[in-house]
Amino acid sequence: MKSEIQEIIDRETRAWDESSVDHLLSIFHPDMVWVWPPDASSYDPSTWVSPLGKFNRERWAKSYNEWFQKFELVRNVRTTQKIVMTEQGDGAFAIVDIDTLWRTSSGEESHWSGRTCKTYAKTSSGWKMIFQVGALKALLVLALFIAVTSFEVCAHAAPWQPAGGREQVPLWPASPPNFKSAPGPEELAKAANLVAGQPWHEITNVARPTFTVFSPKDSNTGAAVIVFPGGGYRGLAIDLEGTEVCDWLTSNGVACVLLKYRVPGSGPHWNPILHKRIKPKTHTALQDAQRALSLIRHRASDYGINPSKIGVLGFSAGGHLVAAISTNQKRIYSPVDDADKGSVRPDFAIALYPGHMSVNYKDDLSKLNPTIRVTKQTPPTLLIHAQDDPVDPVEYSLLYYAALRKEKVPVEMHLFAEGKHAFGLRRTDLPITKWPKIAETWLRTIKMIGDRDSSVSQK
Repeated sequence: MKSEIQEIIDRETRAWDESSVDHLLSIFHPDMVWVWPPDASSYDPSTWVSPLGKFNRERWAKSYNEWFQKFELVRNVRTTQKIVMTEQGDGAFAIVDIDTLWRTSSGEESHWSGRTCKTYAKTSSGWKMIFQVGALKALLVLALFIAVTSFEVCAHAAPWQPAGGREQVPLWPASPPNFKSAPGPEELAKAANLVAGQPWHEITNVARPTFTVFSPKDSNTGAAVIVFPGGGYRGLAIDLEGTEVCDWLTSNGVACVLLKYRVPGSGPHWNPILHKRIKPKTHTALQDAQRALSLIRHRASDYGINPSKIGVLGFSAGGHLVAAISTNQKRIYSPVDDADKGSVRPDFAIALYPGHMSVNYKDDLSKLNPTIRVTKQTPPTLLIHAQDDPVDPVEYSLLYYAALRKEKVPVEMHLFAEGKHAFGLRRTDLPITKWPKIAETWLRTIKMIGDRDSSVSQK
């Protein structure tokens, strides 16, 4: 019988591969209700939703057709981990790992990655799916077995560890404010695409944020940069927009503090289940960023850092986080220790292809996101963006630049004709990939670095 369950799993996989609505609908039980968390971090069943309702061929067909018209399938990998049959032979459930990537013509991506539990009932017309929960950790209601079971099914990818024996320092002495369990265990995975012909890796399911200090390799300028990797508030591009940045900074006498902030759902993001963008009530990634800045400033002498030369740098969603911490100089969490008595204002900021900067994403690029409140206290800022970016349009940086100019905040912006999105520091023939030299010049211009200052000692 397990082979019959595998056959229906394979049919579903082919249906997604072929964007076949008819084949998809043929596997569903007429009593199926598809229940799902409203976002990737909501695993309280009282918050779950059923966007499609009970199976209705016309309604479900309309929804799937709209999806297939908007998105093209890039990757669809489904691996059956386990099939369990009932003793009576009339029910079954299967644990299936999925890694599915969809992309629009404009470059917007929807990535479903994790573990699902698919429940099947045997009917007079064959096996039909009657229930599915797609989550790494969830409360699963097994209607066929008349039981409620709390379970966790885990992928076994190893978590990220910094090279060179460096320590990941916990941001919070206990659970972070507004704590939520991650959908599953923290994982490090290789991305499907290459950047400049090289692979890159992403961390997902970060519930316990940390920072890692990379000290200057030779002489020390006393400056430090807290780096926010991008990843759409779904994951963290930990090498492409993280450790590789630290290698560059430390080679220039600047300490690098790599922030592993909470994901997923820790900032504004696209929800592929509800087919809409979500703005969480609390920007928990900003809490992590403010806490990291507070800790580094409080412990500056321990790391050989000048507490008046601590800046931030981020990419994409991390670029949005740069703007958020630059314009939210009031702490958004209750102080937890003496480190939280100081300022949460960075001394300078660098944002590359920042996301979420307009009032209504790509639908309205005329106004700045109202949560980004620029004042005269906003730190000096450098902006880098490609005009052909298909994910975060160049207007995002233009809007922020205009707001900074209006408040007479020192700002420098460099726009390039080509470069698209998520290029990190990897060199190609495109001029935009020389941006680190621009940043070095800018840091000297604003007096954050100069001739390397050996007077700041490293402990």
